[in-house]
Amino acid sequence: MNNAVYHGRASSVVIEKGAVRAFYADAPQTPVEIPALGLHLTSGTTSESDVAGILERGEVTVTGPRAPGVMDVVVAADGRKANAVFIATTSAAVSK
Repeated sequence: MNNAVYHGRASSVVIEKGAVRAFYADAPQTPVEIPALGLHLTSGTTSESDVAGILERGEVTVTGPRAPGVMDVVVAADGRKANAVFIATTSAAVSK
C-alpha cells in the first residue's frame, strides 16, 4: 500500500485453512482475524428481494469482460437495473 498516495497502512492478508488474518507492518503483533462477511446483493437503496427479482427475470446486457470466464453485466427488469458479475461455471451447484 503506497502511503503517500492511498494513505493506507502496509499490510498483508493471509488465508490459511479457511481463516483470514491481516498482518500490519507498522505494528508487529499477533495477526488480526478478519471476520467473514455474508453475501449481500444490494446497496442501501435497493432491497435484497428486489435485486433477487431483477436478477431472476431481467434481461442481461454484457458491459465488458472482467477476467477469463468473468463478465460485468447489467440486468434490467420492470424499469430497474442491477449491476452484476457473471462467472462461467460447469458446476451444477446452483439450483432453486
